[in-house]
Amino acid sequence: MTVLIATACRKEDKPAGPATETPAPPPADDRRTVRLRSIEETGMPAPYYSFTYDPDGYVTDISFAGGFFRYTVTYAQKRVTQVRNTPDGALLQYHYSNGRVDAIHKTDSNGEPVWDYLFTYNTNGRLETVRWVQLQAGSAATVRRVELTYDAAGELSEWKDFHDINGTLTWLRTFRYSNYDSAVNVDDFGLLKSFFEDVLFLPSVRLQQHNPRHVTLLGPVNDFGIDYTFTYANGLPATRDGIMRQTRGGTGAPITLRSQYAYF
Repeated sequence: MTVLIATACRKEDKPAGPATETPAPPPADDRRTVRLRSIEETGMPAPYYSFTYDPDGYVTDISFAGGFFRYTVTYAQKRVTQVRNTPDGALLQYHYSNGRVDAIHKTDSNGEPVWDYLFTYNTNGRLETVRWVQLQAGSAATVRRVELTYDAAGELSEWKDFHDINGTLTWLRTFRYSNYDSAVNVDDFGLLKSFFEDVLFLPSVRLQQHNPRHVTLLGPVNDFGIDYTFTYANGLPATRDGIMRQTRGGTGAPITLRSQYAYF
């Protein structure tokens, strides 16, 4: 039965969990324990993300930005093996090392390699770097790299974004996260995505266990701060309302943000 959360009670703030992190064993099962149905975001095509599942809780279909990207997901031995972009026929094939995804190889509808997405992990098993490698004319070029850092409790504290500018990977922005709540996070999978890039579906990778109530965005010229308030139902986010304020580089008016979450 589908439940769309329209109203929910407020939840008291609690500590965000353990003070130290123990290394996690390699994942063995990509089943989702929380069946997120959709996310809607202010000013974005709706739903921004939507998911369907099989009876056992495995994601079978993903839609991004009202169907701008649509994918079907295939599994073997409870792990994702490939994701197909259904509109254009492109295929994302997963490669594992020591139980973790270390590469996703993308081919176009003709079977030609077009992208490699490469992943490394720290000693605690947390995702540490992602590289977007474009393949064309027999050459490979890294056009984007992300570096992630975590706090002692295993929560994402910041990530830095580097993009290719005239052949050089150049720092573009940094996101910092703080003041985590104690509710389960359900949307960390989308933190690194740029709009026109593929959805990189990594169901066993957790960047955030809980939900940050403050985000700082640093750029070469402009900085911003976002303060979030949440409503919850059954320990899960129902709505997230934010105020984004410019803190350096100008005096733009605050921007209001809103996310709405629905579950099966």
